[in-house]
Amino acid sequence: MGRDGLHLLHKGETPVVDIVFVHGLFGHYEKTWTYGKYKPEEDTMSKTKSDVDAKHKGDVESSERSSSIKKFWKKFGDHARSDAEDDKAILWPRDLLPLKIPDSRIFTWGYDVDIDHVFSSASKSSIYDHAGELANNLADERCGDEEKRPIIFVAHSLGGIVVKDAHLVSSTDLGRLKTIADASFGIAFLGTPHRGSQMASLGRTAYNITKVMGKTPNTDVLRGIEVDSSSLERTNREFKKLHARRRKDPINIASFREEYPVNGIMIVNAFSSPFDDGEEELRKIPADHRNMTKFASADDQGYKSVSNTLVRWVREIKLREQQAFQASSQSFADMPAPMVLPFQPDPDFRGRDDVFDALAERFASYHSLALVGLGGIGKSQIAIEYAHRAHSRDKPPMVFWVDVGDIHRVKASYRKIANTLCVPGANDEKANVFRLVRETLSSTSRQWLLILDNLDDMSIVEKPLVFDETDVSRDAKEAAMLNAYIPISPNGKVLITSRNEQASRTLLNELGAQSGACMIVVSQMSEPDALAFIKARLPDIDVAKDEDARGLVKDLEYFPLAISQASAYILQEPLMTIRKYRMKFQESESSRISLLQEGIKDIRRGERPNYATLFTWNTSFEYIKSQYPPSAKLLQKMSLFSHQNIPSKLLEALMTPEEDFDVLMKPLLRYHLVTLRPSGESFDMHRFVQLATTVSLNASDDAMGARRDALRALRASMPEVTMASRDYYSTIAPHASEVFRCQFDQREDLLKSASVLLSMSEHWRMTALYLQADNAATRALAIRTEIFGEESTDILEAQYEKTRTLLKLTKGVDARLLALKIIDRIEKDADDEDQESPAFHLFVAKVYDVLGQALLIEGKYELSETWFRKALERHQLVGKHGQITRLVQCLDLVTNLGQQGRFSDAEDVCRSSMQQALAIDDEDDAMVAEFKFELGRICSEMSRYKEAASHLTEAESTMIKTWGINHSKSIYVAQELILLKFRQRSDPNVMKEAADLLARAMTVLGPTHQSTLRLLSFHGTLLNHFDKPQEALVVHEKVLALRRRVMGEKHPDTILSMYQLAVSYLRLKRFEKSDSLIANALSMAKEILGPGSTTTIMLMHDYAHALARKGKVEEAIDEQRACLHSATQPSRKGQHLIMEIIFALGHHLFAAQHYNEALVHFRDAEEIYESLALEKHDLSHNMRTRIAETLEKLGDTNEAENMLRNIVTELKASAGTDDTTTLKHIEKLADFLRRQGKLDEAELLYKSLIGTFTAISGPEHDRVLRNTNELALTFQSQVKLSLAEATNRRLLETRERILPKDNPDIFLSMNNLGMDLYRLKRYDEATVLLQKAVEGRSKVLGPRHEGTIFAQMNLFTIHAAVSDWSQADKLSDSILDSRVKGHGTASPQTLKTWAEFFDKWLEFKRCESILKNRTTVIDRHTSVLGESHPQTLRIMGISAEALINDNALDEARELFKRVYKPSPEPLALPSPKLTYCFQYGNLLKRLKEFKEMEAFARELLLENIKFYSAGSDAAQYARLILTTSLNEQFRYGEACEVFEEKVNFDQENHGLNSQEYRSSFHFLLNIIAMATTLSLSSKEIVLKYRDELLSTEVKSSQTAETLVLIARALLSKSHSEAAPTFSAVIELKSQLQGPQSEEVVNLRAELAHALFSTNHFRESAKEARQVLILKEKISGPTSPTTMRSRSDLAMILAESGNIYEAEEVGRQALTDRRTILGENNPETLITQTNYGSIQTHCGLYAAAERTLRSAAAKRAATRQPGQFNIIHTENLLAKALISQTRFADAEAILRHESPDGPTIPGPKHRWTMARTALLAQALTGQGRYAEAKPLAEDALSRRTDILGPRHLDTLLSKRDVASISLRLGDLDGAHTLAVQTLRESTDLLGPWHTATLDCVFLLGKVDAERGMVRLAEMRLRQALRTREEVLRGWHPKLGEAEGEYVLLLVGAWRRGGGAWKASKGEGFWGVVSLGGFWGRGG
Repeated sequence: MGRDGLHLLHKGETPVVDIVFVHGLFGHYEKTWTYGKYKPEEDTMSKTKSDVDAKHKGDVESSERSSSIKKFWKKFGDHARSDAEDDKAILWPRDLLPLKIPDSRIFTWGYDVDIDHVFSSASKSSIYDHAGELANNLADERCGDEEKRPIIFVAHSLGGIVVKDAHLVSSTDLGRLKTIADASFGIAFLGTPHRGSQMASLGRTAYNITKVMGKTPNTDVLRGIEVDSSSLERTNREFKKLHARRRKDPINIASFREEYPVNGIMIVNAFSSPFDDGEEELRKIPADHRNMTKFASADDQGYKSVSNTLVRWVREIKLREQQAFQASSQSFADMPAPMVLPFQPDPDFRGRDDVFDALAERFASYHSLALVGLGGIGKSQIAIEYAHRAHSRDKPPMVFWVDVGDIHRVKASYRKIANTLCVPGANDEKANVFRLVRETLSSTSRQWLLILDNLDDMSIVEKPLVFDETDVSRDAKEAAMLNAYIPISPNGKVLITSRNEQASRTLLNELGAQSGACMIVVSQMSEPDALAFIKARLPDIDVAKDEDARGLVKDLEYFPLAISQASAYILQEPLMTIRKYRMKFQESESSRISLLQEGIKDIRRGERPNYATLFTWNTSFEYIKSQYPPSAKLLQKMSLFSHQNIPSKLLEALMTPEEDFDVLMKPLLRYHLVTLRPSGESFDMHRFVQLATTVSLNASDDAMGARRDALRALRASMPEVTMASRDYYSTIAPHASEVFRCQFDQREDLLKSASVLLSMSEHWRMTALYLQADNAATRALAIRTEIFGEESTDILEAQYEKTRTLLKLTKGVDARLLALKIIDRIEKDADDEDQESPAFHLFVAKVYDVLGQALLIEGKYELSETWFRKALERHQLVGKHGQITRLVQCLDLVTNLGQQGRFSDAEDVCRSSMQQALAIDDEDDAMVAEFKFELGRICSEMSRYKEAASHLTEAESTMIKTWGINHSKSIYVAQELILLKFRQRSDPNVMKEAADLLARAMTVLGPTHQSTLRLLSFHGTLLNHFDKPQEALVVHEKVLALRRRVMGEKHPDTILSMYQLAVSYLRLKRFEKSDSLIANALSMAKEILGPGSTTTIMLMHDYAHALARKGKVEEAIDEQRACLHSATQPSRKGQHLIMEIIFALGHHLFAAQHYNEALVHFRDAEEIYESLALEKHDLSHNMRTRIAETLEKLGDTNEAENMLRNIVTELKASAGTDDTTTLKHIEKLADFLRRQGKLDEAELLYKSLIGTFTAISGPEHDRVLRNTNELALTFQSQVKLSLAEATNRRLLETRERILPKDNPDIFLSMNNLGMDLYRLKRYDEATVLLQKAVEGRSKVLGPRHEGTIFAQMNLFTIHAAVSDWSQADKLSDSILDSRVKGHGTASPQTLKTWAEFFDKWLEFKRCESILKNRTTVIDRHTSVLGESHPQTLRIMGISAEALINDNALDEARELFKRVYKPSPEPLALPSPKLTYCFQYGNLLKRLKEFKEMEAFARELLLENIKFYSAGSDAAQYARLILTTSLNEQFRYGEACEVFEEKVNFDQENHGLNSQEYRSSFHFLLNIIAMATTLSLSSKEIVLKYRDELLSTEVKSSQTAETLVLIARALLSKSHSEAAPTFSAVIELKSQLQGPQSEEVVNLRAELAHALFSTNHFRESAKEARQVLILKEKISGPTSPTTMRSRSDLAMILAESGNIYEAEEVGRQALTDRRTILGENNPETLITQTNYGSIQTHCGLYAAAERTLRSAAAKRAATRQPGQFNIIHTENLLAKALISQTRFADAEAILRHESPDGPTIPGPKHRWTMARTALLAQALTGQGRYAEAKPLAEDALSRRTDILGPRHLDTLLSKRDVASISLRLGDLDGAHTLAVQTLRESTDLLGPWHTATLDCVFLLGKVDAERGMVRLAEMRLRQALRTREEVLRGWHPKLGEAEGEYVLLLVGAWRRGGGAWKASKGEGFWGVVSLGGFWGRGG
């Protein structure tokens, strides 16, 4: 057929109108009106066949599986997902409109204006020519009687102009065309350009294209639609004239315009669209110009607008025909309103108010309505009740009932109506009674209601009614359809009841009631209605209380007929009850069938047969089965699925290719056996219909075939499992479950089942239904394993899915083992072809990835990361089609790195992967959003909150755009954003946002969705945070119950819920429940998740708190340490969690009074906090406050105070002075100051706080009263007892006035006031108040409450203070009895009370009570708390003190040993040691156990430093004891080091001018004087105090004595400041005593020593001579002081180079000493040692050896412990031996240590350093340079550090190192050091000193070795001359110098031309040792 002319689309059986569709520009007679992809009819058929074939292809493949693994892994590529919808075309004038206007003929007309079709030539016709053609085509089609049939035109665009022109053509015709214009009833213009169109510009483009292609476009057509063109104006003008001429019979005009533009251009705008006659109907269609004629369904809004207009016009056409009948008979006008209704009202009818309301509302707008629904739903009963109610009104309508079940009943009903109304002619048997009744009711002015009951048979509507079966010819001529005999009148209403919805809709449409509102679907009763109904049937039951009645109506699904049947059954059976009926109904399916088949009598419908519920539906089913067998079969197969929400796609898969889905479903829909859901995509079947159909199916022979078809359809309908198909899979999940109930035994069926199970498993896994997923995967794997075997590769797909479900159940070990199996199978079976397949590598990568996930669950993070990276490496072999999978696996790697806390690495991977996602051209933004989401979470973990918020916001925006705002992904991102705000504490509305999001998730995802449960859990956490623990408890209980049901008992989320519920119990102080839950959850977490999971760590964290609450602090600490260990393992969680655990561990340590360790953990937590760069908020301030509290406990009160003050300062600056947080921390500062005794400032702060809180909240606010209480405590501490009393009294009065009488705060104030009176010694008043406090608290809080016992303890104190021990003992017994009864004998509370009584008894000297109970109490403490517990130590210490008071010293000592015994673990509390250390120390001193005292003191010091700080009071106590013990043992040096810290502490805490500092300083000086070295710290202390004393203006004798002590201490350590200090002291003493007083002279002698010790030899010698002169003058030449001065002068002369004078003075001094004091006198031995040293200086080496050996022997014989003078003597002896080149003998002396010899001083002692330097010289002399050099360097290093770089000993060590370097050939090093030494020696000692000359000779030798002979010769010659001048005669050193000079000359001669030439490093200095040959030769 060609495209031009008229094409018939529909022809009704009795058409009353012709509807003609005319297309427009670029149009087509069908395509213009077709929605979807238009194809000719013949193509559609071929398409359907191919589609169906393709649909079954998957089933063939699944049943033909090969053993090759290549069959399935191809699916693992990133396929392009097909989202194409069904392309079935909808030609709505043919497919939709006839359903609304069946009594019509519908044409579409085509003509040639397709100028945009570039492959066909356009015609030459103009618009006028087209209009004439249209009129002629219509005239040809409409012949005879059809000429008068009304015509309705529907025209689009240009078609409207053609239609108007056709009217003009036909109106002017005098022939047959004239009927076209006369019959025109209406025109619907769709986008017609009545005033031109901009579309012409598009036409010109098409024109140009067509010309290029060689075609001829129609230019007249284009010109016709130009704006304001002449032809258009002519058409409009003439048509308006025609329209005006038809005023009496106007043409109805409706203009529809498009709402949207095309490519930005509005083709027909609001100006061009209206016809503009003032009477037209103007409408809009929500589409653009091209699509405004294409409607997809009857629900399309555009279709509704157009079709409703057409229906209204058709109804008007019908009404015209009826208006002539207005003069019909009025014989019944005066009779009462008749009611032709065969049923009486039902007295048991109840409810249905919703239906009656709908009837009343809709009858107000429509004349015809229908009640449709399932058989037995109660439609007829509602109609009967409605009829009776209507007829009972004041002005009742006439009511008529027509049973339309078949033609005979219709005829009988109509005849009865006619007879009732006395219709003329009705008695004639041959009269058309249908017509008579219709005409009568249509013309009457009375109100009437016509009920058409039981319109179930479609033939009643479709076939003509035969009213006279005897006259066939007449029947054929006059018979008409039912609708033709339904009266239509403004005064009448028609109500239809029907199971067949199509029949009802058809009849309503024919009656002109096309609106969907005219159909009222009757569904099940509401529960209240159903209960009222069964109550009416069974009056004896009480439905309000009878749960069985409520359960029964629910079991019967609120179905009226079933309820009625059950009620009748119960009434008929004497022993039957509702409960028994329910039990029988629920027993089995067969029982239900039996009950529902029981017949009953319907008392309301007596003419009907007996029927049962199932019989009701069976009637419908049998009808369907007889009339529509394929539909019946389809219904039977449907019954195998779940009865609700059966998708059409699944049902279509049940049909054969030849069957039409719509055709098969129509009968089922008509009879309401199934109902179409509003979405139009799925169907419901009533449960009882399903049951009845199942009975029918099971009785048939094809039951197994139906089951196989259901399985096949299920498999065929399943798309690829993606997020896009999630909703579909959720829909078919219950249907799959129903199909799985069937038993299959065929191999093909089993394989299909396995495929379905795998798809369902994948879906359930994606939707967080992990248990179902795992069950499905397990079943699928079992089926395939049973068929293919364990070793077959055909089971790999099922194994892979099983691993993924195991991962979701966090069964990491099982998943890992299964993944390894898959990998092993792949490696064995893969061949070369596989290795070349990208799909193969993609599958391998996915298996690697799941293995990585399994290891991640196990906590094996590094190994997991390895497999993740292997998976990504495998992707290099995959290629481009695996990009999406690779990105997903990158997300897994990001998760792994985040779990390891490697957030920076995770961020790098995330960012690079995101860039790759952006580079994929064919991918949307969803994957990018996933990475942005992960990036946001990473930034949140790294506390980069602003950046995190940015990423999460972008991710949320994209996910909403991609998935929709209600998708789980979008909701998850929204939750993360809320969590981010919560972490920052940045949004006060976070609670409301979370609640809103939760409500949305509940609505769109459901209450059991994973995201919903996560949100609900978070909501509970927020409730806890905002102090709503009771509400939080309800939420967490609900979450736990849901997770247990949905996910299982051991799922990680379930365990997490247990933890969160435990937290809620904890907040409510329900500790037993909380602790029990935590313990159970922890056990499960360790088993399921492993020790490293976050949940396990959090549970360990809270379990530690639970232990602490039970008093098991040490166990809590151990548990918290284990928790920290797990959290800080490599690859564990981030820093947030670690910070919280460390902080919690600090809390436990603080509670256990391990303060020092607690401080370390608090600082570690603070350091982590700072590293996270978080903004300061409560957590930061709380951390620092806790640190301050710990420092306070450790005694570092200054730092603690500064910290608290800084916190307050920061808060004032950031939050303001009046902020609640600021005020809270000011309170903490005030409390601290009060505890530290800074009471005045604390008082001011409390007063300020009271004022501030009063201003903010009023004078009676709780914070005002709290701070008033603290102020009173401050007054108590200030001993302002009257003020304290007055304050507490006012506070008590206020609380008694504003609080209830039994408020505990009132009794607290009574207690405090009573204690004030106690301190004021007003014991009687105090006793009265305390008794009231005790009685009140006992009544309100209970006798065993802590507050009650606290008040009782205070009352005990008062009785003890007045020695009323009878009352006191009664109270103590009562308190202890309460403890034992309330907590047990060995509870922590009871033991603590015992400790408090021990304190009280000791305070009030009640030692007999202590001694009486000590053994029992100590044993209980030891057994319960342990011997090292603080409280146990405290009890033992008090007991020991009581024993000392009782003079039982040995028992006390043993008890103290237990207190202070060594322990491998740190003691929990050093406070008892601090408290009782002096008692124990004094006890040991009394027992003269100094070693034990020292050991005790050292252990005590270590403990105190560990738990407090080095500068705390506790540490000072330990130092005092230790110093005392060392002094008692004469170990002064060690004592000095220990005591320095005590001095520093006294300076910091008391100041330099305090008595405490002076006492400590003098004691330190005494120790320094006895010590061997001066430490740098001691030096700093001494010099600082010296300068302080010298700076004072008034210098007393006390100052002078202190300076003397300082000078001597400095002198004892050869300090350079000794001489200036002595000078200052001499000057001060000279002023006080005179310059020649003996004390001043002695001080000058000490000054000479000071000068000598600092290398000021000349000044020293000068001062020493003056002192000797003064000594001889004052005391005589032989006095001890004179002899000491002479000996000192000799040593000074020797060291200063005056060796000969020194030898003479020294000899004289020795002679005098021996003569006067004797040979062995210590003073004589000192002088002898000094003389031996002088002999060495003079070169008398042998004599020196003899002198020194003698002195050493005498010293050894007379030495005393602690004296080291023998060491000095041995050093001098070794020096004399070295001078004699007896190096080995010297080494033996230096290395010798006698077992009973003296202890060598420490390494810093001058003699020890000298010994090391001499040993280096002895080794050098033996040529053992390598051994010597480290010793020389060590001596140099120590001398430089201790004596300074310019000390003589330091210079000598430098010379030794340079000399050894020379011998080792290091000429550059030797030269550098020698030059430096020479320079410093010359500057310090002068050029004439022996040490300086030794340096010159050394440098000369170095120059000689370097070849600089002239320079060397010059140096040695000059040095030789100087030495000759100094020594002034023979001296061994002079001979050595001359020999070295001669050797230099000989060497020079040799180099100049001699027989041999020394090589470098082997010169003559190496051949002749220093002082060897020439020393002996000289």
